[in-house]
Order: sequence, then C-alpha cells, then structure tokens
Amino acid sequence: QLAAALPIASPALFSRPALAAAAMALCASVIMSLAWLPFVAASGQCAEALGVGYAKEAVLLSTRVTVKSAHGIASTSGMNDKPKLDAAYEHSRGLVQELLAIPTTAEGLPPSLVQRLSSMRITPEIQAFITDALASLELSFPSIIEATRNDTHLMERIYAGFDTIASQLNQERIITDGAADSARELHKECREKESSLLASIAQIARQVKDAEEKKIDKLALWQQKHDVLAPRFQTWMEAGLGGLSAAAIVEHAKLVGEYQDAMNDYTKSTHDYEAKLVENSTVFAEHAAQEATCQQNQADFEVAVCDSGVSLQASCNAYMSAYSIHASDYLDITGNVAARILDRQAEWKHLKRVTCVLRTLAALEKDGDLGANSSASNDLSGCYQTDYANNNLTIPEQSLPARQPCQALPAWPCTAAFVQEEYAGFP
Repeated sequence: QLAAALPIASPALFSRPALAAAAMALCASVIMSLAWLPFVAASGQCAEALGVGYAKEAVLLSTRVTVKSAHGIASTSGMNDKPKLDAAYEHSRGLVQELLAIPTTAEGLPPSLVQRLSSMRITPEIQAFITDALASLELSFPSIIEATRNDTHLMERIYAGFDTIASQLNQERIITDGAADSARELHKECREKESSLLASIAQIARQVKDAEEKKIDKLALWQQKHDVLAPRFQTWMEAGLGGLSAAAIVEHAKLVGEYQDAMNDYTKSTHDYEAKLVENSTVFAEHAAQEATCQQNQADFEVAVCDSGVSLQASCNAYMSAYSIHASDYLDITGNVAARILDRQAEWKHLKRVTCVLRTLAALEKDGDLGANSSASNDLSGCYQTDYANNNLTIPEQSLPARQPCQALPAWPCTAAFVQEEYAGFP
C-alpha cells in the first residue's frame, strides 16, 4: 500500500539502519510535492515460532500519513499547471527540507541552519500545510503503540509455549505412571490374597495333623475298652449269663457303656479328620488357582513397567527436542522483537522531534519571527534536546525458562533391583 502511494519508496526504506534517514527523506519529498507526508515506522521481520503449536507471526508497522492539500496549493498532479514559486519561497522550502533531513542522532540544530531559518518566509500556504501535517502526524503514534502491544502479546504467547511443552511431558508421565501403578496394585492385591491362602494351608495342615493324632488317641482308647470287655464276654459266654450276679450285671453294663462311648468318640474323630482332609484339599486348589492368576498379573505388571519406561524415555527425548527448538525460536524472536523495539523508539523520537519542529514553525506569524523571537529559536533547538523516551514502547524481558528434568526411569523387570523393590515380602 505504501509503495503504491509513494513510487519513490524502495526496499531499503524498511531496513533498520536506514530508518531515520528514510523517514527524513520522505518528509522532505512531501514538502517538495506539497501533497503527501509519509512517515514510515520501524519495520519488523516476520516472527516465526517453530515450536509446539505455533504458526507464523508477522509484525510489520507501516504508518501512512496523508496531508491535505494546503489552501491555495494544488496537488502534485496539478503542479505543472501552477506558476513557478518565487525564489524566496523556494529558499524557505529548502530550509524546511534541510531541517527535516537532520538525522535523529544529532544533538541539536546546526547554528548555521538556525541563522538561515531566522530569515525564512512564513506564508499562509506554508502554515496551512504544516497544520495539516501535524494533524496527520498525530495518527502515527497510536500505530507505534499498537505495534509494541502486538509484540508484547507475541512474546507472551511464545513464552507460554514452554508451559505447553512441559504440560505434554507431565501428561505423558501421568498416563504411563497410571498404567504401571494400576498393574502394580492389581498384582499386589493378588499376592496378598495368595499369602493369605498359604497361611490358611499351613493352619489347616496343623489342624489335619491334630485331627489325625486325636483319631489315633480315640482309637487307642476304644481298643483299650475292647480289650477289657472282650475277655469278660468270653468268660460269660462259657459260664452262661444266667449265673451272673446282680453286681456282675451292673459292672458288665458299665463296661459296655464305656465301650460304646469310646467307639462313638473314635467315630467322631474319624469324621473330623476326613473333613479336615477335604478342607485341606480345597485350600490347596484355591491357592493353585490364585497363584496362576498372580503369575499372569505379574507378567502384565512387568509389561506395563517396560512400556512405561520406554514411553517415558521417548517422551523425554521428544520434550528435550521440542524444548531445544522452542528455546532457539524464542531467542531468535526475542532478538527480532528487541530490534523492533529499538526501531520504534528511534521512530518515536524522530516523529516527536518532527512534531515539535512543525509546531514551532506553525506558531510563527510572519517572516523573520524565528530570528526576532529568541524564545521560538530556543524552542526549535530544544526539539532536539528533549528526551522523548516512552516507557510504553518497552517490553519486559523474560529469561529463558529452565528445562524441566525428565522423570527417572523405573528399574527394569528381571533385575535384582526390580525384584527387591517390587516383590519383597511376596510369595
């Protein structure tokens, strides 16, 4: 757009080293044409972040200031039809051109220029032109502020990219650790149940042994009662039961009762022993099934740990690569933004000086006022001595954030460290 409006513009105009001189030359050209006053603000290079989730960011500030045709002065296209300006007017225009061409690095106005300005002509046409130029020039300052604001937002987005990269690493940690932790917990619960079954097996084994010993004892007691009663039966059978006395019958009944009790006790101990054998067999079967389940859970757990380690290693490598690329981009963009800040500060200073000079000239009422009015002359010189620094054109620097450490890899399955860490206390 600027190039179309100003055919005299060239690519060199947008380079930072040529910024001030280009702006001055453009201002001088405007005075000569009395139609346009372009001021080109600091041009920035494209800021492109190649890190995670960033597209190209282009910041290019080009301020075009249109100056209305001064009263009584035709446009550039119609100037061929106007009479030539007199020598005095040409002299005054040349002085303004020389004034605007002073570089921004100048400490003040050259005394010879101030002396020659004191004799310059002040015509209504020049005053009208300067007034319109000032009105148009004021429109360029918000554009410079807006460009700084855009660069500030750019730096904030690029800096936030480090948090995005780190969050992806942390999210991968949560996912991989979660899978391994779930498999670990499942295996732990299984082994704890297996340990409980092993304890039950040991307890029932003792109960079986006790039941067996009790059965032997009851059998011995029954055998003892049998050995006492059997000979008596034999004697009574030979002598005949009719010859037993009442006392003998009572004693016989007592022995028979004791025999029956001993037989019943033995029968019960046999049933208890056989029940314990069944219970023992059942617990052994449960333990065998539980052990098989735990073996599968252990295999799944070890696979999950291996997957977690591989995933953590891969995510760590990806994070380090992404961080390195993003850090390089961040530093490059920071450098570009810093250069644009200097450009805008120089442009701001230059435009403020130009504004100050034009306001001083606009305040003159007639030819020779600049020489006769020492205050106006001092004001003109002061335009190049005033500090026009603008804190709104600065962007706080943020140092490169430190790279996050990668999570330590877990001990690999089948290693002594893994067995000690994961399986200590398990059957």
